[in-house]
Amino acid sequence: MQLLDKIVSETIWSSKGSKDETPPPTATATTAPVATSEKSLQSTIVIKEDPNNFFTFRDGVIERAVKECTAHLLDETEGPVYASFLLTQINHWDTDKERLLLLTAKNLILVKYDFIALRRLGCRKVMFSDIEGIVVGNLVYPNGSLIP
Repeated sequence: MQLLDKIVSETIWSSKGSKDETPPPTATATTAPVATSEKSLQSTIVIKEDPNNFFTFRDGVIERAVKECTAHLLDETEGPVYASFLLTQINHWDTDKERLLLLTAKNLILVKYDFIALRRLGCRKVMFSDIEGIVVGNLVYPNGSLIP
């Protein structure tokens, strides 16, 4: 459990830590080809912004969302929430979707949460037995967009 806490606290989307900390030096925005498992090359974009400036990093927003979702979506049989993550998906229409992921002993709970209105819009529970694989890597934008 300590290892999981360390990993969560070191992730870019973790809300732990002070916003007053000096951000690490940032790289200039560059693109570099990255080989994927499909043996194709996709550009990786390095963004030189501090993630603590994003809207969801207002004081206590993520913690409030996790507490609200835990209170309304979990029952006693699922156990406590071991970790929570904020995920981003960018599709070919160049729209990004944020999902709050809650990790329990029995399943993953994916919550569509409106961080502006501070309310839940929907959720989906995924049992661990239904998961076929996990992809770990950098956020990669699609090669093209269907929007001109």
